[in-house]
Amino acid sequence: MYNELISPTVLKDGTVTRNAMGLTIWESNGRKVLSHGGRLYGFLSEGQYFPGEDLTFITLINSAGPVTPEEINDYAVNAVFGNRTPAPRAFEGDITQYCGVYEGFGKGTKTIVKVAKAASSLTIQFGSGRIRTIEFEKNNIWREGRDLYYFMVSDRIVTGLRVDRVYDYYILTKSR
Repeated sequence: MYNELISPTVLKDGTVTRNAMGLTIWESNGRKVLSHGGRLYGFLSEGQYFPGEDLTFITLINSAGPVTPEEINDYAVNAVFGNRTPAPRAFEGDITQYCGVYEGFGKGTKTIVKVAKAASSLTIQFGSGRIRTIEFEKNNIWREGRDLYYFMVSDRIVTGLRVDRVYDYYILTKSR
């Protein structure tokens, strides 16, 4: 039963996500993490278990901002283990190929994501939300903290975007 709880979900198209049965599986500074969090009307939580170290971080907040429990946990993890986040890699090539509007459905509602060029990186915006900078990781993969952005390419043309935000996974099509 435990192995089922920590086994990543596989989508119908074969994509392996970082979600398991109620838990998420990901890496923080090279360490495996099992986590679960929640949000409900100003009550926020995040629990992270590091099985290799047998260490757990739990954050509970009675507020909706400005800091998230994930950010507090990340700060605590870096204080204990040290921050081993690699420096962003330089992208070589035509960065504008990724720019545009991507559309699809996520969490049961229509999702629109805008990607724009910002110096040597990209910015991303979900709907009218906050504009965030994403950094080049490798190949067609970009990152912002825990979130991964996989740009889908067909015949050397960017056609879509898969967004893996640890707890959420979106498959979007480039519309313009």
